[in-house]
Amino acid sequence: MRLNKAIWAGTVLVLACGSNRLSAQASYHYFKEERALVEDGNRIALLRTQSARTRASVESDFTGQGLTVRSMNPFTVDGWWIGEVDATATTAGTSVRDVVTSAALDPDNEFVSAVFVGENGGSVIVTPVILVRFETGVSSSRAEAILQKLNAGTIIEKDFGNMPGTYRVQSKARDG
Repeated sequence: MRLNKAIWAGTVLVLACGSNRLSAQASYHYFKEERALVEDGNRIALLRTQSARTRASVESDFTGQGLTVRSMNPFTVDGWWIGEVDATATTAGTSVRDVVTSAALDPDNEFVSAVFVGENGGSVIVTPVILVRFETGVSSSRAEAILQKLNAGTIIEKDFGNMPGTYRVQSKARDG
């Protein structure tokens, strides 16, 4: 079987795993249909579950990255923060993407992502967990070999949601 027998299903983000650069054309696949993601440009998502989790510490970290932070608020999911940034007041030559890439290098930040706007206008946040589902007939050993070859990350759950051939994978990337 070839690698193209694998389907990325669900709301799976196909952004270069293991890369510290955001794709120029961010997209995700919903079953076999590719859908574009448009960067919000004014918001950043940050995951911090183990270290300095006060609003002041998170805001100062991003201000030091060259962005003017209007607000940094805890998200409804524990450990996640959403930052409203002023894209017009960035340090010369600093974009939200630059800040995301730089912030991913900070060991206090477990994962950093720009916030994207979905087709329905809602927010889409890239997370370090990827859902992958393979077509029926792809053996689990073959599926796992494909994930290994792609360097997708660590398998944290097999047959997720009681769906055979569905994996939850912890990405090695620190940014989305």
